[in-house]
Amino acid sequence: MRKFAMASLAVAAALIFTQVASASTITVDFTFTSSSVVVATGWFTYDNSVAYSPNNTSTGIPSGSPGYNVTSGSISISGNTVPLYPNPNVGGQSTSLDGSYYYDDLFFPAGPTGLYLDYDGLLFGQGAGYLVEINVWGNGSGANMDSAWADSTSGWWTTQDTGTFAIASVSSLVSAPDGGMTLTLLGLAVVGLAGLRRELSD
Repeated sequence: MRKFAMASLAVAAALIFTQVASASTITVDFTFTSSSVVVATGWFTYDNSVAYSPNNTSTGIPSGSPGYNVTSGSISISGNTVPLYPNPNVGGQSTSLDGSYYYDDLFFPAGPTGLYLDYDGLLFGQGAGYLVEINVWGNGSGANMDSAWADSTSGWWTTQDTGTFAIASVSSLVSAPDGGMTLTLLGLAVVGLAGLRRELSD
Protein backbone atom coordinates (compact mmCIF):
# COMPACT_ATOMS: atom_id res chain seq x y z
CA MET A 1 0.00 0.00 0.00
CA ARG A 2 2.82 2.39 0.87
CA LYS A 3 4.51 1.59 -2.42
CA PHE A 4 1.33 2.46 -4.33
CA ALA A 5 0.91 5.72 -2.41
CA MET A 6 4.47 6.81 -3.10
CA ALA A 7 4.14 5.87 -6.78
CA SER A 8 0.93 7.89 -7.05
CA LEU A 9 2.61 10.90 -5.43
CA ALA A 10 5.54 10.73 -7.83
CA VAL A 11 3.30 10.42 -10.91
CA ALA A 12 1.02 13.26 -9.76
CA ALA A 13 3.98 15.55 -9.07
CA ALA A 14 5.51 14.80 -12.46
CA LEU A 15 2.21 15.48 -14.24
CA ILE A 16 1.69 18.79 -12.44
CA PHE A 17 5.24 19.85 -13.24
CA THR A 18 4.70 19.03 -16.91
CA GLN A 19 1.53 21.15 -17.03
CA VAL A 20 3.16 24.20 -15.42
CA ALA A 21 6.26 23.96 -17.59
CA SER A 22 4.13 23.92 -20.75
CA ALA A 23 3.28 27.63 -20.41
CA SER A 24 4.96 29.43 -23.28
CA THR A 25 5.47 32.84 -24.81
CA ILE A 26 5.25 32.77 -28.59
CA THR A 27 6.60 35.53 -30.84
CA VAL A 28 4.68 36.41 -34.01
CA ASP A 29 5.57 38.76 -36.88
CA PHE A 30 2.64 40.30 -38.73
CA THR A 31 1.69 42.64 -41.56
CA PHE A 32 -1.35 44.79 -42.20
CA THR A 33 -2.11 45.39 -45.87
CA SER A 34 -4.53 47.77 -47.52
CA SER A 35 -5.27 47.66 -51.26
CA SER A 36 -2.43 45.13 -51.69
CA VAL A 37 0.10 47.58 -50.25
CA VAL A 38 1.86 46.84 -46.97
CA VAL A 39 1.07 49.80 -44.75
CA ALA A 40 2.21 48.39 -41.42
CA THR A 41 4.45 45.69 -40.02
CA GLY A 42 5.07 44.55 -36.49
CA TRP A 43 5.51 41.81 -33.96
CA PHE A 44 4.01 40.70 -30.69
CA THR A 45 4.33 37.98 -28.08
CA TYR A 46 1.44 36.09 -26.54
CA ASP A 47 1.05 33.74 -23.60
CA ASN A 48 -0.66 30.48 -24.56
CA SER A 49 -1.10 29.15 -21.01
CA VAL A 50 -4.64 30.57 -20.59
CA ALA A 51 -7.33 30.83 -23.29
CA TYR A 52 -10.01 33.54 -23.35
CA SER A 53 -13.23 33.99 -25.35
CA PRO A 54 -13.78 36.92 -27.73
CA ASN A 55 -15.28 39.94 -25.97
CA ASN A 56 -17.34 41.09 -28.95
CA THR A 57 -18.46 38.65 -31.63
CA SER A 58 -20.66 41.01 -33.66
CA THR A 59 -17.94 40.81 -36.30
CA GLY A 60 -14.69 38.92 -36.47
CA ILE A 61 -13.78 35.82 -34.49
CA PRO A 62 -16.47 33.16 -33.80
CA SER A 63 -17.55 32.85 -30.15
CA GLY A 64 -15.93 29.45 -29.57
CA SER A 65 -12.43 30.44 -30.68
CA PRO A 66 -9.68 30.43 -27.99
CA GLY A 67 -7.82 33.73 -27.64
CA TYR A 68 -4.51 34.38 -25.91
CA ASN A 69 -3.25 37.47 -24.10
CA VAL A 70 -0.76 39.55 -26.08
CA THR A 71 1.86 40.79 -23.63
CA SER A 72 4.29 42.90 -25.69
CA GLY A 73 5.07 44.03 -29.22
CA SER A 74 5.15 47.01 -31.57
CA ILE A 75 3.76 48.24 -34.89
CA SER A 76 5.56 50.37 -37.50
CA ILE A 77 3.61 52.66 -39.81
CA SER A 78 4.56 55.79 -41.76
CA GLY A 79 8.01 55.89 -40.16
CA ASN A 80 6.61 55.59 -36.63
CA THR A 81 7.17 52.59 -34.38
CA VAL A 82 4.66 52.38 -31.56
CA PRO A 83 4.73 49.82 -28.73
CA LEU A 84 1.84 47.60 -27.71
CA TYR A 85 -0.21 48.91 -24.81
CA PRO A 86 -0.76 45.94 -22.45
CA ASN A 87 -4.34 45.36 -21.37
CA PRO A 88 -4.70 46.03 -17.61
CA ASN A 89 -7.89 43.92 -17.67
CA VAL A 90 -6.37 40.71 -19.05
CA GLY A 91 -8.87 38.78 -21.14
CA GLY A 92 -11.51 41.51 -20.83
CA GLN A 93 -12.47 44.62 -22.74
CA SER A 94 -10.75 47.94 -21.98
CA THR A 95 -11.08 51.49 -23.34
CA SER A 96 -8.17 53.46 -24.81
CA LEU A 97 -6.86 56.64 -23.18
CA ASP A 98 -8.66 59.09 -25.45
CA GLY A 99 -11.84 57.01 -25.46
CA SER A 100 -11.74 56.22 -29.19
CA TYR A 101 -11.26 52.46 -29.03
CA TYR A 102 -12.21 49.31 -27.23
CA TYR A 103 -9.44 46.72 -27.11
CA ASP A 104 -8.68 43.41 -25.41
CA ASP A 105 -5.19 42.53 -26.76
CA LEU A 106 -6.28 38.98 -27.60
CA PHE A 107 -4.85 36.93 -30.47
CA PHE A 108 -6.74 33.99 -31.99
CA PRO A 109 -4.17 31.78 -33.77
CA ALA A 110 -6.84 29.29 -34.92
CA GLY A 111 -8.90 32.03 -36.57
CA PRO A 112 -9.41 32.17 -40.36
CA THR A 113 -6.70 33.92 -42.40
CA GLY A 114 -7.07 37.66 -41.91
CA LEU A 115 -9.36 37.12 -38.93
CA TYR A 116 -6.90 36.49 -36.13
CA LEU A 117 -8.35 39.37 -34.10
CA ASP A 118 -11.79 39.94 -32.62
CA TYR A 119 -13.83 43.15 -32.78
CA ASP A 120 -11.79 44.77 -29.97
CA GLY A 121 -8.31 43.80 -31.20
CA LEU A 122 -4.87 45.09 -30.30
CA LEU A 123 -3.97 48.56 -29.00
CA PHE A 124 -0.60 50.17 -29.66
CA GLY A 125 0.64 53.45 -28.18
CA GLN A 126 -1.34 55.65 -25.77
CA GLY A 127 0.22 57.76 -23.03
CA ALA A 128 3.77 57.71 -21.67
CA GLY A 129 5.01 60.07 -24.38
CA TYR A 130 3.20 58.31 -27.25
CA LEU A 131 0.56 60.75 -28.47
CA VAL A 132 -0.88 58.18 -30.84
CA GLU A 133 -3.24 55.24 -30.53
CA ILE A 134 -3.40 52.49 -33.14
CA ASN A 135 -6.13 49.86 -32.87
CA VAL A 136 -6.04 46.82 -35.17
CA TRP A 137 -9.21 44.71 -35.05
CA GLY A 138 -11.24 42.13 -36.96
CA ASN A 139 -14.12 43.46 -39.06
CA GLY A 140 -15.75 40.21 -40.15
CA SER A 141 -14.04 39.79 -43.49
CA GLY A 142 -10.53 41.06 -42.75
CA ALA A 143 -9.26 43.76 -40.44
CA ASN A 144 -9.38 47.47 -39.73
CA MET A 145 -6.52 49.63 -38.51
CA ASP A 146 -7.69 52.81 -36.80
CA SER A 147 -5.15 55.49 -35.90
CA ALA A 148 -5.75 58.37 -33.51
CA TRP A 149 -3.05 61.05 -33.51
CA ALA A 150 -2.68 63.92 -31.06
CA ASP A 151 -2.20 67.37 -32.58
CA SER A 152 -1.19 70.33 -30.43
CA THR A 153 -3.68 72.62 -32.17
CA SER A 154 -6.66 70.47 -33.12
CA GLY A 155 -6.51 67.68 -30.52
CA TRP A 156 -7.10 64.08 -31.55
CA TRP A 157 -7.80 63.18 -35.16
CA THR A 158 -8.33 59.75 -36.63
CA THR A 159 -7.76 57.75 -39.79
CA GLN A 160 -8.93 54.26 -40.76
CA ASP A 161 -7.63 51.63 -43.18
CA THR A 162 -9.46 48.44 -44.12
CA GLY A 163 -7.33 45.51 -45.12
CA THR A 164 -5.90 42.18 -44.04
CA PHE A 165 -4.09 41.30 -40.84
CA ALA A 166 -1.68 38.51 -41.83
CA ILE A 167 0.82 36.40 -39.94
CA ALA A 168 4.26 36.72 -41.52
CA SER A 169 6.05 34.22 -39.28
CA VAL A 170 6.12 32.56 -35.89
CA SER A 171 9.70 33.30 -35.01
CA SER A 172 10.25 31.68 -31.62
CA LEU A 173 8.85 29.48 -28.92
CA VAL A 174 10.29 30.24 -25.49
CA SER A 175 9.45 28.18 -22.42
CA ALA A 176 8.26 30.53 -19.69
CA PRO A 177 7.08 28.57 -16.63
CA ASP A 178 6.67 30.25 -13.27
CA GLY A 179 10.08 29.90 -11.61
CA GLY A 180 9.10 29.46 -7.97
CA MET A 181 6.21 27.08 -8.57
CA THR A 182 8.22 25.04 -11.05
CA LEU A 183 11.11 24.57 -8.63
CA THR A 184 8.68 23.57 -5.87
CA LEU A 185 6.96 21.00 -8.04
CA LEU A 186 10.27 19.71 -9.37
CA GLY A 187 11.45 19.19 -5.82
CA LEU A 188 8.21 17.36 -4.99
CA ALA A 189 8.65 15.12 -8.00
CA VAL A 190 12.27 14.32 -7.07
CA VAL A 191 11.31 13.53 -3.46
CA GLY A 192 8.49 11.30 -4.66
CA LEU A 193 10.74 9.42 -7.05
CA ALA A 194 13.42 9.01 -4.38
CA GLY A 195 10.83 7.61 -1.98
CA LEU A 196 9.52 5.27 -4.63
CA ARG A 197 13.05 4.01 -5.31
CA ARG A 198 13.62 3.27 -1.62
CA GLU A 199 10.26 1.48 -1.28
CA LEU A 200 10.84 -0.68 -4.35
CA SER A 201 14.33 -1.65 -3.15
CA ASP A 202 12.99 -2.95 0.20
